[in-house]
Amino acid sequence: MLKNHTPKRMCVVCKARFTQNSLFRLRIKNFDISTDCDSGRSFYICQKCIKTDEKILKKIMSKFVKTSNLNLEKLKERLLYGGCSHTRNSN
Repeated sequence: MLKNHTPKRMCVVCKARFTQNSLFRLRIKNFDISTDCDSGRSFYICQKCIKTDEKILKKIMSKFVKTSNLNLEKLKERLLYGGCSHTRNSN
């Protein structure tokens, strides 16, 4: 018998592992962070880390986005207060 497999992913900020559908999935698109992750390489952030201090988050995100004018406040607002849901399991 096959067991149901629950995909686990790692938060790029705290390095903790969570179920895939409990994380925010993001990707780099046109040198900015995009929440539309239909295809391509992406990364995941947990809810706790997205709420962290913007200075800390900006330092970590600078590894992924090579631009100095990253608007993390707008990204946090989109993720926490609507406009982007958690990842959806395709099965």
